[in-house]
Amino acid sequence: EKAMIVFTDGLENEPQAISDVTGSINDKTFAIGLGNETQVNTNALKTLTNTTGGYLLLSGLLSDSIDDYFRVSKYFLQILAGVTNNDIILDPNGFISIGMTVKIPFYISEADINATVVLLTDYPVVDIALETPSGEIIDAGNASGLGIDFEKGNRTRSYRFTLPVALNGANHQGKWIAHLSINREEYKRYLSLIRDQDITHQTHASTFEKHGAKYSLIINTYSNLKMKATLDQHSLEPGSKMVLGTSLTQYGIPLEHRAQVIAELTAPNGVMTPVELNEVSPGIFEKSVDANGTGTYVSRFVAKGITLRGNPFTREQTLTASVFPGGDIPTERPKDPVNPGKLPELMERCCKHITRILIAIGILIIILILLFLRR
Repeated sequence: EKAMIVFTDGLENEPQAISDVTGSINDKTFAIGLGNETQVNTNALKTLTNTTGGYLLLSGLLSDSIDDYFRVSKYFLQILAGVTNNDIILDPNGFISIGMTVKIPFYISEADINATVVLLTDYPVVDIALETPSGEIIDAGNASGLGIDFEKGNRTRSYRFTLPVALNGANHQGKWIAHLSINREEYKRYLSLIRDQDITHQTHASTFEKHGAKYSLIINTYSNLKMKATLDQHSLEPGSKMVLGTSLTQYGIPLEHRAQVIAELTAPNGVMTPVELNEVSPGIFEKSVDANGTGTYVSRFVAKGITLRGNPFTREQTLTASVFPGGDIPTERPKDPVNPGKLPELMERCCKHITRILIAIGILIIILILLFLRR
């Protein structure tokens, strides 16, 4: 399955317009809007993505917070999971300092076929190992011998494996644990490098030494247990309603009365409110909320429940929405592809007239000079 991901502000300042090409796009299209609701052409990007089966995610104005640091990377990985028909099991962030071990439990069920564990960090000083339900440890040293793909990037570490994993028995459903720890040698090396950089990086060195490394862990699975989240808006004007929705199925069968879904809804003012969705029909969860504040809303859908065989599972997905005055007014496309808008066109005409006047004045001055010399 092919898909297209667009990183853009969506402003149509060059031909062709989105409306001109939408009908010719056959692949799923996703957009990561780089900016907030006033900097991104939300209407155009929603039109581009919604008609192809994709969706729009707004980055918002990024700060130094740990959530914002990994936001665009996590958006990309979530879209990649969706394109490859994967579901996200867990998606936590945090700090880890030297001498500290962070244990992050996650659940794999009988419906899961394979799993991918991706670690993102700001500095490549964090090691990751996995503990199976039977208590065995998988690390970079023994992964390949177990048929597990381990990859080490500049600021990433990842494991990819098919289930079950044959390690002192078959390890499949149950509680797995990701173990994160600081590699002391790498920590010392990078701390020294940061300190040796110019004065503007001293704050980074102080934060790194005090709090440790930032990390984000994304665990996804190719599974027969599927979650699909939706965030529908009938209007982009303040005061409109947003409909938060989620569907849960296993082997195509709705998971009726087996799960709880909470949307962690962060409003434009930064306040997060947990919104519990109601199961309105088997495996279908919904809740309407008012979008009174102007700005970007981020909704993190978290589902927890038990499978048809009674094993625990979790699923996550993040979607965004925005409301702002004039949100329902379509952005007007440029009338002239060379000179978009009336002001540039008027300026060009004025420049042409001024140029002609200057040329005429120049010719007149030359004639007067010649007449003066003849006298």
